[in-house]
Amino acid sequence: MDWGRVEGNWSNLRGELQEKWGNIREDRFNQIAGQRTQLVSELQQTYGISENTAEREVDEWADSLDRRGCC
Repeated sequence: MDWGRVEGNWSNLRGELQEKWGNIREDRFNQIAGQRTQLVSELQQTYGISENTAEREVDEWADSLDRRGCC
C-alpha cells in the first residue's frame, strides 16, 4: 500500500480507523493526520504494544485496503 493514498484519504478513513482502534481519541486522529509514524506511535502508547507489533498492525490494516480496492 502506498501510504500517500492513506494520507490523501485520511478524512474518509478516520471512521474506519476509530472503529478498529477505538481507544484512540478522535482529537488524536486529527493530530495524526495520516502520518504513519504518528499512528504507529499512538498505537504503542495507547495499547502498550511494541513498535514492531504496532507496525505490523498498521501494515495489515493498510494491506486490507488494497485487498478491498480502497483508496
